[in-house]
Amino acid sequence: MEESEKPDMPMTVFFIDDESVLCDCFADEFSDPGITVKTFSDPKLALAEILKNPPDLIFLDYRMPGVTGEELATQMPSEIPKFLVTGELNMKTTFPFTAILKKPFEYEAIRAILDKKKSAA
Repeated sequence: MEESEKPDMPMTVFFIDDESVLCDCFADEFSDPGITVKTFSDPKLALAEILKNPPDLIFLDYRMPGVTGEELATQMPSEIPKFLVTGELNMKTTFPFTAILKKPFEYEAIRAILDKKKSAA
């Protein structure tokens, strides 16, 4: 089935952060009839799901137990837009993230990213 022939399906967004409270906040704020949000506090489980059922967008934390968001992103399909979410003040990355968002994240900025992706679909 061609991309343009897909029925109207909700956009799928994955949010990966070891802080489960942030996962809950993200899902509560951004889930709607046009957006399915799946959250993961375990980066290994997230990666397995991404490889099995690739989402439309990924938001991921930088510092997680045993892995950085940058290390995790290198293992994901390159065609999926990835947004790094970090509280690090002077964080440097070599991975070509679509954007780097500072924590605490601004809901309006994330809503704009989601709306832009939905309108492009």
